[in-house]
Amino acid sequence: RHIAYDFNLCSCWSMPVRDQYGEAIGSFALSSFEHRLPSAFHKMILETGASIVSIVLKNQKNKDKLKFLAYHDVLTKLHNKAYYEEITSDKKQRSLILLNIDNFSYINTAYGFDIADELLIKVSQLLKTQFNSDYIFKLNSDEFALMYEEEIDLEQKIQQIQKYFLSNSIQIDDLKLNISFSYGAYRG
Repeated sequence: RHIAYDFNLCSCWSMPVRDQYGEAIGSFALSSFEHRLPSAFHKMILETGASIVSIVLKNQKNKDKLKFLAYHDVLTKLHNKAYYEEITSDKKQRSLILLNIDNFSYINTAYGFDIADELLIKVSQLLKTQFNSDYIFKLNSDEFALMYEEEIDLEQKIQQIQKYFLSNSIQIDDLKLNISFSYGAYRG
C-alpha cells in the first residue's frame, strides 16, 4: 500500500492469468494516477495482457517439457541415450559400466508389459540409490549405464552390483523377481 502512496497510484485493476486448466496462477495488472474505473480500452488491455502471459507461460512450460523429454527416458526418468552421447562426446576420462537385464524378453512375455515396465522403474530406482554413480542412463529397452567421473575399480563395482541383485528380490505386486545382468565395462 505504501508503494501506491509513494508513486501516487490511485487506481489499480487486474485480470487473472490462468493455466491450461483454468486455475488462476497469477495476475496481470494496470494502474492509474487517477481515481477511476477501467475504461473498455483498459479492460481489453487487461484481457489481452493476461492471455499473452498465459500463452508465454504455457509455451515455456512446453519448452521445458520438451527439453526434459529430449534427454530423459519417459518411463524411468533417467537420462537417455541422446544425453549419454552428448556427455561422452567430450572424450573426458570416465569409468563406465553397461548393464543389460538377462532374459528381459522372457519377463515381458511371461508377465506382460506392465510388470516389465514396473521392473524397469524399480531397477532404475535401485541403480540410482545403491551405487553412487555420477550419471545413470537408460540406453535401450533393458540396458542401463552407470558413469563415474573418477576412475573406479570397475571389477569391484560390478561385483557389488551382482551381489546386491543376487541378495535382493524385486517386489512387483504379488510377484518377487530376482534379476541378473550381463555386464560390460570401459575406462577411458
